[in-house]
Amino acid sequence: MPVGNVSRINSDKFKAEAEFVDLPKANKPEINVRRDGDKIVLSVSEKCQRNIL
Repeated sequence: MPVGNVSRINSDKFKAEAEFVDLPKANKPEINVRRDGDKIVLSVSEKCQRNIL
């Protein structure tokens, strides 16, 4: 499960950090960044199977 935070450095830069739990047989999540007008959108896609019990 990815977790993270975004910190503002100054008026035109930012820093984003993401962490994930590295489990055996689990794929690393894919993190994408895009600009939407004056917003930065971070998206995380899971590449792991879900088991519903």
